[in-house]
Amino acid sequence: MCGPFAVSARAGPAGDSGAIRGPFDNACARHDFGYRNYKAAGQFDANKSRLDSAFYEDMKRVRTGYTGEKNTACNSTAWTYYQAVKIVG
Repeated sequence: MCGPFAVSARAGPAGDSGAIRGPFDNACARHDFGYRNYKAAGQFDANKSRLDSAFYEDMKRVRTGYTGEKNTACNSTAWTYYQAVKIVG
């Protein structure tokens, strides 16, 4: 998932950049960037829903690279992550 928890979960020893990477890394980075900047601009509440929707669309685009069970699993994970950011942020 996105945010500081994802960073710590992916971090290797002593911040090793060879950490485990996931297919949604770019979607998460973009989502976190939007959250951070809209919060800094004082416009977060007005844009949260749009940022969360863009996050879901970014993850759905990743899914198109997979077929069969991997596509299904990717879609389920994307939906779960989207629901989590909608509720928790």
